[in-house]
Amino acid sequence: MSFPPSLAQRYEPIELLGKGGMGIVYQARKKDTGLLVAVKVLISDFSQDQEMRDRFEAEARLAGRVHHTNVVGIVESGETDEGRLYMITELVEGKSLRQILDKLKKLPVPKVIGLGRALLSGVGAIHQQGIIHRDLKPTNLLINRQGTLKIIDFGIAKEIANSSMRSASGELLGTPWYLSPEQIRGDKTSPATDVYAAGAILYEAIAGQQPYPGDNLFAILEAHLSTKLTPLGDLAPECPEELAGVIQKMLAKAASDRYQSCDEVLAAIRALGSERSGLYVREPPRGTAPTAAEVTQPLQPPTQLPSPDPSGEKQPQPRQRSIARAQRTSGPPSGISQPPSPGGRNLWVFVGFLAMALAATLTMALILKALNRSGDPGSGDPADPVHAPRATPTGSVAAPR
Repeated sequence: MSFPPSLAQRYEPIELLGKGGMGIVYQARKKDTGLLVAVKVLISDFSQDQEMRDRFEAEARLAGRVHHTNVVGIVESGETDEGRLYMITELVEGKSLRQILDKLKKLPVPKVIGLGRALLSGVGAIHQQGIIHRDLKPTNLLINRQGTLKIIDFGIAKEIANSSMRSASGELLGTPWYLSPEQIRGDKTSPATDVYAAGAILYEAIAGQQPYPGDNLFAILEAHLSTKLTPLGDLAPECPEELAGVIQKMLAKAASDRYQSCDEVLAAIRALGSERSGLYVREPPRGTAPTAAEVTQPLQPPTQLPSPDPSGEKQPQPRQRSIARAQRTSGPPSGISQPPSPGGRNLWVFVGFLAMALAATLTMALILKALNRSGDPGSGDPADPVHAPRATPTGSVAAPR
Protein backbone atom coordinates (compact mmCIF):
# COMPACT_ATOMS: atom_id res chain seq x y z
CA MET A 1 0.00 0.00 0.00
CA SER A 2 1.47 3.33 -1.04
CA PHE A 3 2.28 6.32 1.13
CA PRO A 4 -0.62 8.83 0.96
CA PRO A 5 0.18 11.38 -1.79
CA SER A 6 -1.09 14.34 0.23
CA LEU A 7 1.26 13.46 3.11
CA ALA A 8 4.12 12.98 0.65
CA GLN A 9 3.94 16.70 -0.08
CA ARG A 10 5.28 17.37 3.43
CA TYR A 11 6.90 14.08 4.46
CA GLU A 12 9.37 12.03 2.43
CA PRO A 13 8.78 8.30 3.06
CA ILE A 14 11.97 6.39 3.81
CA GLU A 15 10.89 2.84 4.56
CA LEU A 16 8.01 0.69 5.69
CA LEU A 17 8.46 -0.10 9.37
CA GLY A 18 5.49 -2.33 10.04
CA LYS A 19 1.96 -3.26 9.13
CA GLY A 20 -0.92 -4.90 10.91
CA GLY A 21 -4.65 -5.36 10.92
CA MET A 22 -5.40 -1.72 11.64
CA GLY A 23 -2.64 0.43 10.24
CA ILE A 24 0.66 0.82 8.45
CA VAL A 25 3.72 2.59 9.88
CA TYR A 26 6.41 4.29 7.82
CA GLN A 27 9.63 6.01 8.70
CA ALA A 28 9.64 9.42 7.04
CA ARG A 29 11.50 12.71 6.97
CA LYS A 30 9.77 16.06 7.35
CA LYS A 31 10.82 17.95 4.25
CA ASP A 32 11.11 21.43 5.73
CA THR A 33 13.06 20.49 8.87
CA GLY A 34 14.64 17.10 8.13
CA LEU A 35 13.05 15.67 11.30
CA LEU A 36 12.78 11.88 11.25
CA VAL A 37 9.33 10.70 12.29
CA ALA A 38 7.05 7.68 12.30
CA VAL A 39 3.89 7.99 10.23
CA LYS A 40 1.01 5.70 11.14
CA VAL A 41 -1.86 5.53 8.64
CA LEU A 42 -5.19 3.76 9.05
CA ILE A 43 -5.61 1.04 6.44
CA SER A 44 -7.81 2.27 3.61
CA ASP A 45 -10.19 -0.68 4.08
CA PHE A 46 -11.24 0.91 7.37
CA SER A 47 -11.68 4.43 6.03
CA GLN A 48 -15.46 4.00 6.13
CA ASP A 49 -15.54 1.89 9.32
CA GLN A 50 -16.71 4.30 12.02
CA GLU A 51 -15.69 2.08 14.93
CA MET A 52 -12.14 1.77 13.60
CA ARG A 53 -11.99 5.48 12.91
CA ASP A 54 -13.15 6.24 16.44
CA ARG A 55 -10.48 3.96 17.93
CA PHE A 56 -7.73 5.47 15.82
CA GLU A 57 -8.79 9.03 16.59
CA ALA A 58 -9.05 8.27 20.32
CA GLU A 59 -5.53 6.86 20.36
CA ALA A 60 -4.12 9.96 18.67
CA ARG A 61 -6.15 12.33 20.84
CA LEU A 62 -5.20 10.76 24.17
CA ALA A 63 -1.52 10.33 23.32
CA GLY A 64 -1.39 13.91 22.06
CA ARG A 65 -2.44 15.23 25.47
CA VAL A 66 0.67 13.92 27.22
CA HIS A 67 3.96 15.81 27.02
CA HIS A 68 6.71 14.13 29.02
CA THR A 69 10.26 12.95 28.48
CA ASN A 70 9.25 9.35 29.12
CA VAL A 71 6.19 9.27 26.84
CA VAL A 72 6.48 9.13 23.06
CA GLY A 73 5.51 12.46 21.51
CA ILE A 74 2.81 13.10 18.92
CA VAL A 75 3.86 15.53 16.20
CA GLU A 76 0.46 15.84 14.53
CA SER A 77 -2.62 13.86 13.54
CA GLY A 78 -5.50 14.29 11.14
CA GLU A 79 -7.03 13.02 7.92
CA THR A 80 -5.38 13.00 4.51
CA ASP A 81 -6.97 14.39 1.36
CA GLU A 82 -7.55 10.76 0.40
CA GLY A 83 -9.73 10.24 3.48
CA ARG A 84 -7.23 8.21 5.54
CA LEU A 85 -6.62 8.98 9.21
CA TYR A 86 -2.99 9.36 10.26
CA MET A 87 -0.82 10.23 13.23
CA ILE A 88 2.81 11.28 13.22
CA THR A 89 5.01 10.52 16.22
CA GLU A 90 8.60 10.95 17.22
CA LEU A 91 10.82 8.14 15.97
CA VAL A 92 12.40 6.10 18.75
CA GLU A 93 15.64 4.36 17.81
CA GLY A 94 16.68 1.71 20.29
CA LYS A 95 15.36 -1.46 21.88
CA SER A 96 12.28 -2.42 23.80
CA LEU A 97 12.58 -3.51 27.41
CA ARG A 98 11.21 -6.85 26.21
CA GLN A 99 14.25 -7.34 23.98
CA ILE A 100 16.61 -6.28 26.75
CA LEU A 101 15.07 -8.69 29.24
CA ASP A 102 15.04 -11.49 26.68
CA LYS A 103 18.80 -11.05 26.32
CA LEU A 104 19.85 -10.29 29.92
CA LYS A 105 16.95 -12.10 31.67
CA LYS A 106 17.15 -9.74 34.66
CA LEU A 107 18.69 -6.38 35.59
CA PRO A 108 20.84 -5.21 38.51
CA VAL A 109 18.93 -3.57 41.34
CA PRO A 110 20.23 -0.03 40.64
CA LYS A 111 19.07 -0.35 37.05
CA VAL A 112 15.63 -1.48 38.17
CA ILE A 113 15.36 1.53 40.46
CA GLY A 114 16.22 3.80 37.53
CA LEU A 115 13.72 1.94 35.35
CA GLY A 116 11.04 2.35 38.00
CA ARG A 117 11.62 6.06 38.40
CA ALA A 118 11.43 6.68 34.64
CA LEU A 119 8.40 4.43 34.14
CA LEU A 120 6.42 5.87 37.05
CA SER A 121 7.29 9.43 36.08
CA GLY A 122 5.92 8.84 32.58
CA VAL A 123 2.83 6.99 33.77
CA GLY A 124 2.22 9.70 36.35
CA ALA A 125 2.20 12.29 33.57
CA ILE A 126 -0.36 10.17 31.70
CA HIS A 127 -2.57 10.04 34.80
CA GLN A 128 -2.29 13.80 35.26
CA GLN A 129 -4.04 14.16 31.91
CA GLY A 130 -6.91 12.00 33.17
CA ILE A 131 -5.84 8.92 31.19
CA ILE A 132 -5.17 5.30 32.17
CA HIS A 133 -2.77 3.52 29.83
CA ARG A 134 -4.10 0.00 30.58
CA ASP A 135 -1.47 -1.87 28.53
CA LEU A 136 1.87 -1.29 30.24
CA LYS A 137 4.30 -4.11 29.44
CA PRO A 138 7.97 -4.47 28.43
CA THR A 139 7.07 -4.46 24.73
CA ASN A 140 5.54 -1.00 25.13
CA LEU A 141 8.61 0.46 26.85
CA LEU A 142 11.36 1.56 24.48
CA ILE A 143 14.88 2.60 25.48
CA ASN A 144 16.47 4.97 22.98
CA ARG A 145 20.17 5.24 22.21
CA GLN A 146 20.59 7.89 24.94
CA GLY A 147 19.12 5.51 27.52
CA THR A 148 15.80 7.35 27.83
CA LEU A 149 12.70 5.27 28.41
CA LYS A 150 9.66 5.99 26.20
CA ILE A 151 6.16 4.68 26.88
CA ILE A 152 4.26 3.85 23.69
CA ASP A 153 0.94 2.45 22.48
CA PHE A 154 -2.21 4.20 23.66
CA GLY A 155 -4.32 1.77 21.64
CA ILE A 156 -6.53 0.73 24.58
CA ALA A 157 -5.97 3.76 26.81
CA LYS A 158 -9.07 5.30 28.33
CA GLU A 159 -10.03 8.42 30.20
CA ILE A 160 -10.30 7.75 33.91
CA ALA A 161 -13.96 8.74 33.86
CA ASN A 162 -14.71 5.98 31.32
CA SER A 163 -12.33 3.21 32.23
CA SER A 164 -14.02 -0.18 32.13
CA MET A 165 -11.68 -2.86 30.76
CA ARG A 166 -14.45 -4.16 28.52
CA SER A 167 -14.80 -3.03 24.95
CA ALA A 168 -18.10 -1.88 23.53
CA SER A 169 -18.90 -5.53 22.76
CA GLY A 170 -18.03 -6.66 26.30
CA GLU A 171 -14.61 -8.13 25.45
CA LEU A 172 -11.57 -8.08 27.73
CA LEU A 173 -8.58 -6.03 26.62
CA GLY A 174 -5.00 -6.31 27.81
CA THR A 175 -1.97 -8.62 28.01
CA PRO A 176 -2.32 -11.47 30.53
CA TRP A 177 1.00 -11.30 32.40
CA TYR A 178 0.42 -7.64 33.32
CA LEU A 179 -3.35 -7.53 33.88
CA SER A 180 -4.63 -6.45 37.28
CA PRO A 181 -7.37 -8.43 39.04
CA GLU A 182 -9.91 -5.67 38.40
CA GLN A 183 -9.10 -5.76 34.68
CA ILE A 184 -9.68 -9.50 34.57
CA ARG A 185 -13.01 -9.14 36.36
CA GLY A 186 -14.03 -6.35 33.99
CA ASP A 187 -14.39 -3.87 36.86
CA LYS A 188 -13.75 -0.15 36.66
CA THR A 189 -10.04 0.65 36.45
CA SER A 190 -8.07 3.47 38.05
CA PRO A 191 -4.49 4.78 38.27
CA ALA A 192 -3.85 1.88 40.67
CA THR A 193 -4.41 -0.43 37.69
CA ASP A 194 -1.36 1.01 35.93
CA VAL A 195 0.54 0.83 39.23
CA TYR A 196 -0.11 -2.93 39.24
CA ALA A 197 1.22 -3.34 35.70
CA ALA A 198 4.29 -1.25 36.53
CA GLY A 199 4.89 -3.45 39.56
CA ALA A 200 4.69 -6.55 37.37
CA ILE A 201 7.31 -5.04 35.04
CA LEU A 202 9.69 -4.20 37.90
CA TYR A 203 9.15 -7.64 39.44
CA GLU A 204 10.10 -9.28 36.15
CA ALA A 205 13.15 -7.05 35.72
CA ILE A 206 14.51 -8.17 39.11
CA ALA A 207 13.29 -11.77 39.31
CA GLY A 208 13.87 -12.75 35.70
CA GLN A 209 10.28 -13.95 35.34
CA GLN A 210 6.79 -12.49 35.44
CA PRO A 211 4.89 -12.48 38.76
CA TYR A 212 2.62 -15.23 37.43
CA PRO A 213 4.50 -16.92 34.58
CA GLY A 214 3.16 -19.67 32.41
CA ASP A 215 1.90 -20.72 29.02
CA ASN A 216 -1.77 -21.19 29.83
CA LEU A 217 -3.83 -18.04 29.42
CA PHE A 218 -6.56 -19.02 31.84
CA ALA A 219 -4.14 -20.24 34.50
CA ILE A 220 -2.32 -16.91 34.34
CA LEU A 221 -5.54 -14.94 34.73
CA GLU A 222 -6.66 -17.12 37.64
CA ALA A 223 -3.26 -16.66 39.31
CA HIS A 224 -3.65 -12.88 39.22
CA LEU A 225 -6.96 -13.32 41.01
CA SER A 226 -6.08 -15.87 43.68
CA THR A 227 -2.47 -17.13 43.74
CA LYS A 228 -0.10 -15.81 46.37
CA LEU A 229 2.84 -13.88 44.90
CA THR A 230 6.24 -15.58 45.18
CA PRO A 231 8.42 -13.29 47.35
CA LEU A 232 11.05 -11.49 45.32
CA GLY A 233 13.72 -12.56 47.79
CA ASP A 234 13.12 -16.19 46.85
CA LEU A 235 13.89 -15.48 43.19
CA ALA A 236 16.43 -12.67 43.59
CA PRO A 237 18.30 -12.81 46.92
CA GLU A 238 20.21 -9.68 45.92
CA CYS A 239 17.01 -7.59 46.01
CA PRO A 240 16.84 -5.42 49.16
CA GLU A 241 13.84 -6.16 51.35
CA GLU A 242 12.73 -2.53 51.19
CA LEU A 243 12.54 -2.52 47.41
CA ALA A 244 10.81 -5.90 47.40
CA GLY A 245 8.23 -4.46 49.78
CA VAL A 246 7.51 -1.54 47.46
CA ILE A 247 6.98 -3.85 44.48
CA GLN A 248 4.87 -6.28 46.51
CA LYS A 249 2.55 -3.43 47.52
CA MET A 250 2.28 -2.37 43.87
CA LEU A 251 1.09 -5.92 43.13
CA ALA A 252 -1.55 -6.15 45.85
CA LYS A 253 -4.63 -7.94 44.51
CA ALA A 254 -7.05 -5.39 45.94
CA ALA A 255 -6.63 -2.01 44.27
CA SER A 256 -7.29 -0.29 47.60
CA ASP A 257 -4.24 -2.04 49.11
CA ARG A 258 -1.88 -0.68 46.44
CA TYR A 259 -0.27 2.70 46.10
CA GLN A 260 -3.01 4.92 44.73
CA SER A 261 -0.79 7.04 42.49
CA CYS A 262 2.60 7.01 40.81
CA ASP A 263 3.68 9.87 43.07
CA GLU A 264 3.15 7.58 46.07
CA VAL A 265 5.36 4.91 44.52
CA LEU A 266 8.03 7.45 43.60
CA ALA A 267 8.01 8.73 47.18
CA ALA A 268 8.49 5.15 48.40
CA ILE A 269 11.40 4.70 46.00
CA ARG A 270 12.97 7.94 47.21
CA ALA A 271 12.58 6.65 50.77
CA LEU A 272 14.96 3.84 49.85
CA GLY A 273 17.65 6.47 50.39
CA SER A 274 16.71 6.81 54.03
CA GLU A 275 19.05 6.23 56.95
CA ARG A 276 17.17 3.05 57.82
CA SER A 277 17.46 1.39 54.44
CA GLY A 278 21.03 2.31 53.63
CA LEU A 279 20.06 2.73 49.97
CA TYR A 280 20.45 5.86 47.94
CA VAL A 281 19.65 6.88 44.40
CA ARG A 282 21.27 10.15 43.43
CA GLU A 283 18.90 12.80 42.11
CA PRO A 284 19.65 14.76 38.91
CA PRO A 285 20.76 18.38 39.40
CA ARG A 286 17.84 20.76 39.70
CA GLY A 287 17.03 22.76 36.58
CA THR A 288 18.40 20.18 34.17
CA ALA A 289 16.69 17.89 31.73
CA PRO A 290 16.01 14.34 32.96
CA THR A 291 19.13 12.22 32.67
CA ALA A 292 20.20 8.70 33.54
CA ALA A 293 19.56 7.27 36.99
CA GLU A 294 22.77 7.24 39.00
CA VAL A 295 23.98 5.40 42.07
CA THR A 296 26.84 6.39 44.34
CA GLN A 297 29.08 3.86 42.63
CA PRO A 298 28.74 4.37 38.85
CA LEU A 299 27.61 1.46 36.74
CA GLN A 300 29.13 0.48 33.41
CA PRO A 301 28.35 1.24 30.67
CA PRO A 302 27.51 4.84 31.64
CA THR A 303 24.34 5.08 29.57
CA GLN A 304 21.47 4.31 31.93
CA LEU A 305 17.76 4.76 32.26
CA PRO A 306 16.54 8.27 33.06
CA SER A 307 15.28 9.25 36.50
CA PRO A 308 13.27 12.46 36.23
CA ASP A 309 12.01 13.86 39.52
CA PRO A 310 8.44 15.01 38.92
CA SER A 311 7.93 16.18 42.48
CA GLY A 312 10.05 19.31 42.22
CA GLU A 313 11.42 18.62 45.69
CA LYS A 314 14.93 19.58 46.67
CA GLN A 315 16.85 16.38 47.26
CA PRO A 316 19.48 15.73 49.95
CA GLN A 317 23.17 15.40 49.17
CA PRO A 318 24.01 11.76 48.35
CA ARG A 319 25.40 9.68 51.15
CA GLN A 320 28.43 7.68 50.14
CA ARG A 321 26.72 4.32 50.37
CA SER A 322 25.64 2.11 47.56
CA ILE A 323 23.08 -0.63 47.35
CA ALA A 324 25.30 -3.02 49.23
CA ARG A 325 23.05 -6.02 49.15
CA ALA A 326 22.81 -5.77 45.40
CA GLN A 327 26.59 -6.09 45.21
CA ARG A 328 26.87 -9.28 47.23
CA THR A 329 25.94 -11.51 44.35
CA SER A 330 26.93 -11.35 40.77
CA GLY A 331 24.22 -10.65 38.25
CA PRO A 332 23.77 -9.93 34.61
CA PRO A 333 25.66 -7.12 32.88
CA SER A 334 25.16 -3.92 34.83
CA GLY A 335 24.12 -1.67 31.99
CA ILE A 336 21.10 -1.72 29.78
CA SER A 337 23.30 -1.90 26.77
CA GLN A 338 22.52 -2.30 23.12
CA PRO A 339 24.23 -5.46 21.88
CA PRO A 340 25.40 -5.44 18.27
CA SER A 341 22.86 -6.79 15.85
CA PRO A 342 23.89 -10.06 14.21
CA GLY A 343 22.59 -8.64 10.98
CA GLY A 344 25.24 -5.93 11.02
CA ARG A 345 22.78 -3.25 11.97
CA ASN A 346 23.75 -1.89 15.39
CA LEU A 347 20.43 -0.26 16.06
CA TRP A 348 16.92 -1.46 15.44
CA VAL A 349 14.39 1.17 14.56
CA PHE A 350 11.37 1.33 16.78
CA VAL A 351 8.29 3.38 16.30
CA GLY A 352 6.56 5.32 19.00
CA PHE A 353 3.33 3.70 17.93
CA LEU A 354 4.73 0.38 16.75
CA ALA A 355 1.57 -1.41 17.88
CA MET A 356 -0.79 -1.28 14.97
CA ALA A 357 -2.98 -4.34 15.12
CA LEU A 358 -6.43 -3.73 16.48
CA ALA A 359 -6.74 -5.75 19.69
CA ALA A 360 -8.28 -9.13 18.86
CA THR A 361 -9.82 -9.71 22.26
CA LEU A 362 -11.19 -12.48 24.39
CA THR A 363 -14.70 -12.18 25.80
CA MET A 364 -15.26 -12.07 29.53
CA ALA A 365 -17.79 -14.88 29.23
CA LEU A 366 -15.13 -17.20 27.83
CA ILE A 367 -12.69 -16.25 30.56
CA LEU A 368 -15.16 -16.79 33.38
CA LYS A 369 -16.23 -20.10 31.88
CA ALA A 370 -12.63 -21.27 31.63
CA LEU A 371 -11.75 -20.07 35.13
CA ASN A 372 -14.58 -22.11 36.55
CA ARG A 373 -13.55 -25.32 34.81
CA SER A 374 -12.26 -28.00 37.16
CA GLY A 375 -9.88 -29.59 34.72
CA ASP A 376 -6.98 -28.31 32.67
CA PRO A 377 -8.25 -25.31 30.69
CA GLY A 378 -6.06 -26.35 27.83
CA SER A 379 -2.64 -25.36 26.71
CA GLY A 380 -1.97 -21.88 25.46
CA ASP A 381 0.72 -20.22 23.50
CA PRO A 382 3.25 -18.62 25.90
CA ALA A 383 3.43 -15.53 23.73
CA ASP A 384 -0.31 -15.25 23.21
CA PRO A 385 -1.80 -12.22 25.01
CA VAL A 386 -5.47 -11.58 25.52
CA HIS A 387 -5.27 -9.43 22.42
CA ALA A 388 -3.33 -10.30 19.31
CA PRO A 389 0.40 -9.48 19.40
CA ARG A 390 1.21 -6.10 17.98
CA ALA A 391 2.65 -5.93 14.48
CA THR A 392 6.42 -5.74 14.36
CA PRO A 393 8.57 -3.71 11.99
CA THR A 394 10.12 -5.43 9.05
CA GLY A 395 13.66 -6.53 9.76
CA SER A 396 15.33 -8.01 12.82
CA VAL A 397 12.95 -6.87 15.52
CA ALA A 398 12.09 -9.51 18.10
CA ALA A 399 8.47 -10.54 18.27
CA PRO A 400 6.66 -8.82 21.15
CA ARG A 401 5.32 -10.75 24.08
